[in-house]
This record gives sequence, C-alpha cells and structure tokens, in this order.
Amino acid sequence: MQQDRSLHCSAQPRDAVAANVQAGQEYSRLRDLPDVLGWKDFVAHPDATFDALHRRASEGRVPGAACGFPLPKPGKDELRRLTHLHPLDDLQMRMLVDQMLGGTPVGAHCHAFGARLVNGPPGWRIEPSNRAWRYLRDVASSHIASGHYSMLVKCDVRRCYPSITAEIVERALVWQGLDSKQVGSLVEMLRELVLVGAPSGLPIGPDASAVIAGLVLGVVDRALAEAGLAHLRYSDDSFIFVPIGASVAHAYDVYCQALDSIGLEPNSGKHEEHSVADGSAWSAVQDPTVSALQCYPALVGDDRHLEVALDEELSRDQPNWTAVSFCVGSLRYRRSPCALPRIYDCPAVLLTLPRQVGRYLTELSEHRPTRHEVDQDWLVEQATADRGDVGLAAQLHACEAASRVRVGKANGQRLEEIVVASSGCAAHQVPVRAAAAHAWAQSRAYRQSRAEDLAQEFGHYSMRRGLIDAIATKSQGSRRIRSFRQKMWSADHDLEPVLEGLR
Repeated sequence: MQQDRSLHCSAQPRDAVAANVQAGQEYSRLRDLPDVLGWKDFVAHPDATFDALHRRASEGRVPGAACGFPLPKPGKDELRRLTHLHPLDDLQMRMLVDQMLGGTPVGAHCHAFGARLVNGPPGWRIEPSNRAWRYLRDVASSHIASGHYSMLVKCDVRRCYPSITAEIVERALVWQGLDSKQVGSLVEMLRELVLVGAPSGLPIGPDASAVIAGLVLGVVDRALAEAGLAHLRYSDDSFIFVPIGASVAHAYDVYCQALDSIGLEPNSGKHEEHSVADGSAWSAVQDPTVSALQCYPALVGDDRHLEVALDEELSRDQPNWTAVSFCVGSLRYRRSPCALPRIYDCPAVLLTLPRQVGRYLTELSEHRPTRHEVDQDWLVEQATADRGDVGLAAQLHACEAASRVRVGKANGQRLEEIVVASSGCAAHQVPVRAAAAHAWAQSRAYRQSRAEDLAQEFGHYSMRRGLIDAIATKSQGSRRIRSFRQKMWSADHDLEPVLEGLR
C-alpha cells in the first residue's frame, strides 16, 4: 500500500505543490500549534520543497514521527490532544485532500461554516474561523427573526475528531461519491499516522483535518436537508431549526440516525433545546457579552470600553473566556498594549488562551512603536516556566512572541537552557524546544558556532530547521557554511528547503 501512495504522490505537479504551500502558509502560523517557521522556507524554495516531499514518498517515509500535544480547554479542567506532524507530512496531507476535493463542495446540503472553502484546488483555502463564526451567527439570527421556527436544537458529536477513524473517513467519503483511489491514499496515511505516534482518529490541528471532517459530516448535512430541516454547522457544532408545529424529537432523531449510519455518536451532554419565543435561541448563537461589546469597537476611538470589559471578566470567579478572547483579539487588531497589565497580573489568561494571547504578544512585538511595551523578562519567564502538560501551549506561544523581540543576552541564555534540556525529553515537548531554539537564535545570546553545534547535536527536524534558518539569515557564504550545509544535508535530506537559504 505504501508503494501505491508514493506513485500517487509522484503525480502531483510542481505548481500544485507550490499553490498548496502558499495557501497553507498563513494557517501554519495561526493555528494552536504553529509551525516554527510558518512555512517560510517552503514558500521561498518551492522546488526544493517539492523534491523533499516526493523523496519522502518514494523512500516510504510518509508519514514520519507524530505525537500528541496538550492544549487546555477554556473554562474546563480538561486538555485537548492536538497532533504535531512533521511539516512535510502536514503538507502531504494537504496535497492528498487537494487531489481528492476536485470540484466537490464542502457542506453542499447546508450552511456549513467550519470548513467553508474560499477557493478550491489547487491550493484550497478555508474561511478564517472568526469570519466563519460571524457568518453563522448572522444566518442563525436571520432564521430566528424569520418567524418560521419555534425551537433551536444545538448538538455536537461525541469526541468528534478522535472518533473519526480512517474506516469512518473511507465509508463516508466513498458513500458520497468521492474517488475511491484518492480516498484510499488519504485513508492509508491516516492509518499510518496512528502507528507513528499520532493520537487516534483525525489529527486535531492541520487545516486538512477540518475539510475531511466537513466531508464526513456531509452525511449528516444531507440527511437533515432531505428531512426538510434548516441546519447550520461549524465543525461538529450543529444548529437545527425546528419549524413551528414540527417535532423537536423527530429533528434530533434524524441527526442521531445520520451519525449512527457512519459510526459516530451525539454528545448527549451538549444536547440543548432553546425556544425562539423566550429569546434563549438567540442567546445560544450570540454570546450576549460579546454582542454588547461589538456595538462599540468600530465606533469608539479609544480602547477604554475593552479595558473595562476585560477587567470585569477577569475579576469574576469564572470568567467568560469567549468575552476575554474577544477583548484580547480586538486590542490585538488595534495594536493596543492595554491588555498587557491584565495579562501580566493574571497568569490564567495565557494558560487558558495561549494562542489568542500569543498572537497578541507577537503582534505587539513585531510592531516597532509597541515593541518596547512588552516586558521581555516576563515573556521569557513564561517561555521557560515548567508547569507540566497544562502549560506547554503557553510556553510555546511565549517562545513564538520572544522570537520577535530579540531578547537580551541573559534571557537568551535562559532560552538556550530549554533547548539543551531537550535531550531525552518526551516527544510532546519537542515543539516547545524547537520554538525556544528559534527564539534563542533571534536573541542577543546567539552565536553562529553555537547554533551549528546545537543543530548537529539535536536530531529533531523542527529544532534543526529553526537554527538553520537563523544561520542562513545572519551568516555570509563561506567554506565553513558550505561544510555545515553538507553535514546537515547528509544528516536529514528533509532539510533541503531551509538549507537552500545557506547557498
């Protein structure tokens, strides 16, 4: 089966690979588990990326090692398990979806927003999550105001991504008419990802997974549409609008039976029924706090109302983390440092919303007028603090922000300690070590000879990639660099795209 997939991969044209690298670059930096270089080496050297991708396939190295990575669930004492893939496997998975999609629309039988395609292949893109949620809320509000519906049924899939096994993907996609050979190539990769260390089911994190899940849940979309039920969906969160006089129980039965037909189960703990008449249906799709705040940011010239709202939420025993995320995101958009004191004083904000706070810190760090506002000592403290699995995502995103500010020598040395401590570390800690290596390489503690030693000492692809990128950025061509390049090429041919920068 491995040979079949490598032959299938070899048919991928260079322009399709280049298109998918361009399309995937932005998402690779914005995800909960960002790529250490944001695919910039892939974008800069698409031919080398093509060669590396197909070399891996022809040598039977797809996929490589994978592992789970913990991410806290806001407001809950739970951890999600993201999947950390080799970046070339991430791209390969994207390419398999690209080939499989063809002209197939995602969510053709309903307003499916979680994996809505902005454009199709080659180089497909999905709607950004904030925009997709806004569209869903607008359409849902329109349904509620129409006077045609009496109830809203809100439901989702029990352990959605972990439950979508390779067998379920194959059954659902072939049943919906997708090419069985192309589906088979994807299914084989999903099976082998589990064998090399990925959590069971569909990988959480890659943008390709969102499209695959959308196609699988298309079975549910079709069933609800055929039953005459208006239905909106974001990822696995479904909103079913029950017409006046119709049975709520019947609507939910249609949903459950559709899931059962492909081997999935509803999450009974999240089954909610909301009346349109008493306003609870509106509250189910529109967070009241966020809706109130949205009345002001575009109209008011200062950030005071966002500061006050943030203070109010963080003073509660149980903050509304959706509202906190909205405030931080709005202040990031404005490049306002007003949230910094609240983030410094309340450690739970970074721990609970690592991606949102990380993007906020990174935005301020990249923007010259606000860079000095970021406390480098605090940032490196968060990047190096060992809080166990619950704090790994916070460490990762703090390292990402630290790589943008060029921290001082002492703080750079603290980051280096994280890098050298990685010998023998658990697999799920490697993304943090790689981000720390990249941040150290941008610090005032950076030394080229030390970077070369670290790249040769630590064999993980992501760590080497970040260090080599720094060497390529800071060094001039020399015999020593050519020798280092040859050593890295001999150690790992997958490094070809980033090694191109050393020429």
